[in-house]
Amino acid sequence: ASFQLLEAFEKAIGEVCGEAMTANAKPMYLKQNAIVVACLSPLYAQELMLHKIQIFASFQKICKEKYQYEPEHSKIRFLF
Repeated sequence: ASFQLLEAFEKAIGEVCGEAMTANAKPMYLKQNAIVVACLSPLYAQELMLHKIQIFASFQKICKEKYQYEPEHSKIRFLF
């Protein structure tokens, strides 16, 4: 199930920030109520934080439609 959530979060990043962003920021794993994302630079992390609300809205929509699941994750943590 965690793989499906990471896949849904990556798709949400692509929908909100563009597909180019998914090459530079990859969801790696879940930790408590956070999704840990590896970014190539702090610039990409900043871009994700600017769009955090829209990304999580898209993430929740994808999870409901594709997996009939409502995720409780609400934070992004970063690895560089």
